[in-house]
Amino acid sequence: LLFSGGTDSLSCLFSLLDLKVTPTLYSFHLENTIHKDIEVSIKVAKHFNLKHEIVIILEDVNQLIKDVKFLTKEMGLKLKTNVQCTYPFLHVIPKIKEKYVVTGLCADDLMGTSKNMSIKYAKDYNGFTEKRKKILANEYSSAYLPIRQLLELHGKIGIFPYRESEMIEFYLSKSWAEINSPKQKQITVNSYKKYFDELNVYRRNTNLQV
Repeated sequence: LLFSGGTDSLSCLFSLLDLKVTPTLYSFHLENTIHKDIEVSIKVAKHFNLKHEIVIILEDVNQLIKDVKFLTKEMGLKLKTNVQCTYPFLHVIPKIKEKYVVTGLCADDLMGTSKNMSIKYAKDYNGFTEKRKKILANEYSSAYLPIRQLLELHGKIGIFPYRESEMIEFYLSKSWAEINSPKQKQITVNSYKKYFDELNVYRRNTNLQV
C-alpha cells in the first residue's frame, strides 16, 4: 500500500484490514524533511503492527535532473504537476517487493477537495458532477496514468480503488456537501468511524505536489 497517512490511503488500509489482508506500507520523504505524512504513517504502522518501508529521497541535484529528464522525455509528461506528482515514485516503486500495489490516488478527483472546487460547486450539483466527469476523462489527472505505467514498468499490478467504475458511479451520485460536510471527506470518516476514532489521525487534504 502506497501510504501517506492521509484520508484516502487510510481508507484503503482500513478496507484491506477488514478483508484480513495485512499490507506492507510504503511511504517516502525528502532527505532532511520530516513532514506530517511520515509522522502519521509511523503512528498507524505501529498501531497495527504493520511492516513499514520508508523511502528517503536524497537531496541530489544531478539525480533530480536525471529524473526530470526521464519523466519529460521518456514518459512524455508535459504538465509541471504531473512531473511533481510522479517524481517520488521513481524512487518508491523500485523498492516495492510485492506484486500488487494499492493506492488511494484519484480520490480527490471524485471528492472535489480543492479550494476552487469548493467555491464553484459546493451548491451546484450538476456543475460538480460534470466537472468531475471531465477530470476523470483525463488519465493524467492526479498523475494516474504515469504512476500506473511506472508500476507496470517494474512488473507490478496497480490497484486504484478510486478509479473503479463502481466507486466513480457512487461518488458522482453525491453532492459536494454530502461528501465534504461538515468536514472535508466526511463521507470517508463516517464510513470508517471506528478506525478514525481509534487512531485520532484525521487531517485535511494536502496536495501531493506540495
